[in-house]
Amino acid sequence: MLIEYIKSSIQILVQLKAEETIQQLERQRAEARGAEYEDSNEYEKLLRKLESDIRTYIKIEHQMKLHSENLQLRIDELEKEKNLFKQKNKQLTEVI
Repeated sequence: MLIEYIKSSIQILVQLKAEETIQQLERQRAEARGAEYEDSNEYEKLLRKLESDIRTYIKIEHQMKLHSENLQLRIDELEKEKNLFKQKNKQLTEVI
């Protein structure tokens, strides 16, 4: 169904973003290990940026889940409405 396709697409996108973020963190960790930080402020800035990236990722993931749930609710409403129209159509057909 359409909602399942949307959900799976969102999950794939979230998974890809998570993998990309993990790879970026690993690269930055490797770079951090390879280079000596003389200035601790530079290291703190890097940590803050990574924390901010993670918070942003979590926020986006949450928004996508909410959007997916809203789409599912809308689909459910439309299916109920469709069933009502089918029933009314059937009743009107029987009357005729």
